[in-house]
Amino acid sequence: MTRIVATGAGVLASPGVGREEFWRGILAGGRGPSKVAGWTLRPGAPELVFQVPEFDTKTWIAPAAIRRLDRTGIFAIVAAKLALADARLDLPLHRVAIVVGAGGCGVTTTTGFHRRLVETAGTDPNPMAFPNTVPNAAAGQLAIATGITGFNTTLVQTGASGEEALVLAADLLAQGRCDAAVAGGIDELSSMMHHALHRLGGLSRTACRPFDRAADGTMLAEDAGLIVLERLGDAKKRGARALAELAGYGRASSPARPLAYGPAAAAASAIESALARAGVAASDVAWVNSAANGVSDARCAAAIRAALPRAAVSSVAGSCGEGLAIGGVRAAASVCAVAEATIPPVANLREPAFELDLVREARPLKGAVVQHGAGTGGVDLAIVWRSHA
Repeated sequence: MTRIVATGAGVLASPGVGREEFWRGILAGGRGPSKVAGWTLRPGAPELVFQVPEFDTKTWIAPAAIRRLDRTGIFAIVAAKLALADARLDLPLHRVAIVVGAGGCGVTTTTGFHRRLVETAGTDPNPMAFPNTVPNAAAGQLAIATGITGFNTTLVQTGASGEEALVLAADLLAQGRCDAAVAGGIDELSSMMHHALHRLGGLSRTACRPFDRAADGTMLAEDAGLIVLERLGDAKKRGARALAELAGYGRASSPARPLAYGPAAAAASAIESALARAGVAASDVAWVNSAANGVSDARCAAAIRAALPRAAVSSVAGSCGEGLAIGGVRAAASVCAVAEATIPPVANLREPAFELDLVREARPLKGAVVQHGAGTGGVDLAIVWRSHA
């Protein structure tokens, strides 16, 4: 099997901007949620969400270009440039792939565009907004900004979109279809998704508390997490530092209602398949980077008890929030954990609700990492990360 490694990570998430700031924030439990900014809440809706801290966009994007971008396009470009700089990547741009997991990208722009179209009876559409009204706009804007001309695609796989993008990128590298890939996930906050989850009873008004007895829902987030992946041999030839190895992955799908998760057995199956593909024993897994988000906790706990009962467990949702493509940020946490040999804690964990080795304070990492992504409708994807040495 071709060995694939992460050589760079670009992150924009509530705990921080950039790999190092993000990692410090994760270890400290994050900045916490803040009041919605940028759109009006529906009456009675929770007002707390996870937002990216302010940063100077002009550091990465020319002012003239900023005017034609929406927020997801900006996130994509900044995260990619951070990841490429972190990897110190200098390869022919036609041999670099872009694989983005989209979490509702373009929803705000699209709804605004169509509202204006209706309100003006079609006489005054906004031509600057139109290119950003498709889910793959962020990947396209990323390519324009970086000059990357290789394979370019966007995936939407509900809560496992970020993981799915990373797995496809690893497959492209293994098949020789590219020499490096920028892959991960991007989430935007939108009033439509927020209102829908509120009506479904899935949002907390107070905090996102994975694995806690007081968990009463999740919280939406905006974020971007993009990882530079390369073949290990190529990374060594150019003297690149390998942060972590993507050793294997496993998928499982199961019958489920459109807005429901599948059975815990499917999640356990995905984890077991990933371990088998990676050639890693369950006893060698030190940390499960769980998809638990304050709603899916019982399911995730049951899967972990079945597949990895001795591993330490935490979730980044308490410090980062939840999104359809939060797997990109989860991957950044996995890569940082391997590179720094440290397991991050679960934020907001006061009274554990499950008999698991839940991490309440950062501790040393001695072994492999299993990252779990789960989506409603019955999809699970697990990725095994480990030291490349």
